[in-house]
Amino acid sequence: SGLFGSQTWNVDIHNPKGVTVRDVLAELYKSLRKRVEWAEWNGRGHSQQVYMADAFHKRIKLSAEPTRERSKGVRRIDWLLQNTVFVGLQRSYEDPFTWTLVTKRNGR
Repeated sequence: SGLFGSQTWNVDIHNPKGVTVRDVLAELYKSLRKRVEWAEWNGRGHSQQVYMADAFHKRIKLSAEPTRERSKGVRRIDWLLQNTVFVGLQRSYEDPFTWTLVTKRNGR
């Protein structure tokens, strides 16, 4: 929760030989690179959209290919803003095969 409330994105990770940390990180990376859907964007208030747009523009400025990145639109990584840090993974008590990514705001 917090400024953006809680947002849930499901990421399914499968590996018949056993899921590795590499599998988890690769799928998280892929998931965070997905474009934010219009329904997700429109479901947020104006101030939240302003924060996300700011994060998007800052990310574009740092990109090696700003024009290409801009054309891909706002991504889930922009939802996390600039001050979000990875805390860890928390096991679900309801489903032994489900984990939750835990993040927090850094310095705020």
